[in-house]
Amino acid sequence: MEDSNINQENIDQITNQNTEQNTDKLQEISQIYQDKQTTNIAGTDAVAVDKSPIDYYIEAFQKYGQFSGRATRNEYWWFYLITSAVSILASILDTILNIPFGLISVIYLFVSLIPSLAIQVRRLHDVDKSGWYMSLNFVIIIGWIWLLILNILDSTPGDNKYGPNPKKIVS
Repeated sequence: MEDSNINQENIDQITNQNTEQNTDKLQEISQIYQDKQTTNIAGTDAVAVDKSPIDYYIEAFQKYGQFSGRATRNEYWWFYLITSAVSILASILDTILNIPFGLISVIYLFVSLIPSLAIQVRRLHDVDKSGWYMSLNFVIIIGWIWLLILNILDSTPGDNKYGPNPKKIVS
C-alpha cells in the first residue's frame, strides 16, 4: 500500500514538473510570436500574415462577387490550385459514380465561376492593370502567355488606383 502511495506521489511530482515545463514553453513560444508580430507591425516592410492555402480559397469565396480591390499572388495561385484539384476530384467522382453529363463537375464549375473571375480581376488590379486585360484569354497563346506573366508579377508597391497594397494590411 505504501509503495503505491510513493509511486503515486512520484507520478504526481513528475506530472507537475511536466505541466510547469509545458507552461513555460507555451509562454516562451507566445512571447516569440508576440515579438515577431510587434516587429512586423512596427517595420515598414510588408507584413507576412501566415495563412493556409485553404484560408485563401475560402477568402475568395467570401469575396464572391467583389471585383474591386486587389489580390496578392498567394491569394490568386492558391485559389486556382485548389480549384483545379477540386475540379479533378469532381471529374473522378463523376466517372466513378457514373453520373450523367458530369453533373458534379458542372455544378462546381458554376459555383466557382464568379469567384474565379473576381479573383482574376483583383489580381490584375494588384499589378495596376484593368480587369479588361482578361480579354487576353481570347488571343490564343500570346494572350495566355501575357496574362500568365501579369499573374506572376509582384504587387505594385504602395497604393494604386485600385486600392491599398494588400501586403501592407495587417489582419
